[in-house]
Amino acid sequence: MKKNSDNAAMTRNVKPWTTEEERLLKERAGKSTLTEVGEELGRSKNSVKWKTSSMGLLYRKNLWSKEMDKRLIEMLKEYKYDIGDFSREFGKSESAVYAHIYRLGIRLRPVRRKWGSKPKTQGDLL
Repeated sequence: MKKNSDNAAMTRNVKPWTTEEERLLKERAGKSTLTEVGEELGRSKNSVKWKTSSMGLLYRKNLWSKEMDKRLIEMLKEYKYDIGDFSREFGKSESAVYAHIYRLGIRLRPVRRKWGSKPKTQGDLL
């Protein structure tokens, strides 16, 4: 009589990883999401997550798009938005916004609001 684990292994569609796929995983680490790489390779997000973990690779969870980068720079140049405005605009934490500004090497900084001034609402940003 077969064990349950034997049956599970036989019913799963296990596809071995090729060296080309492993090379792509290394190349895209830190630049793409697991879902994007999985779609490109025709594999599930969990499959990619398992393989990258076993290879010791880290993938970014929530990427900034080129359009978001462009909008961020435009808003910084206007010098009228504070960090809370950026956080609401991009749906990211204030620390994530600061980290991304630093990562991009941008010297412009958000406006610092005076104590007691009211932050803008989402509608005011658009």
